[in-house]
Amino acid sequence: MTGSIRRSIARWRSFRRNPTFWLWVQEAFSREDLERVTKEATDFDSDDSYDPFGRFTMDQHYDLVEARASLRKWLYAHYGSDIWYLCAEEAHQRSFGTSIDECHKAHGLPEERPHIVHIDKWNVLEGFSRMDLARYANSPDTFEEFMVRNALKKAAAQILAKPDQTK
Repeated sequence: MTGSIRRSIARWRSFRRNPTFWLWVQEAFSREDLERVTKEATDFDSDDSYDPFGRFTMDQHYDLVEARASLRKWLYAHYGSDIWYLCAEEAHQRSFGTSIDECHKAHGLPEERPHIVHIDKWNVLEGFSRMDLARYANSPDTFEEFMVRNALKKAAAQILAKPDQTK
């Protein structure tokens, strides 16, 4: 229990130090946590109702729901452009089977501006609809949850792909 509290405090303190979502994820999660995130970030039950036979009391349950919502809102407000980029990258991958970078190289786009995406021939919403948790995104709050969870999963996978960048 104490270890999880320490990790939570360290995560909250890291918000102020990290200018990008990737740096925050890299600092806030250990390698084991990142491996778990790549498997569990989008394993989600949208039903936040209280289970009286669960492991938490009613107050604890609703405190966790509130903490998760405030974290999601904070991440989305501070790292929104990074979250959108990661999700657009994943949507592109699911739509075309290639990364945005590979597509840019094929079209001869400059490498110094990788955030440019040709959307004239790509329905971004169709790509988003192919992502994990898309069926749960039916309100602004659930859309933010969908975006943050998918971005977290993608960032964790990218960080794990570079072994020298994890704790």
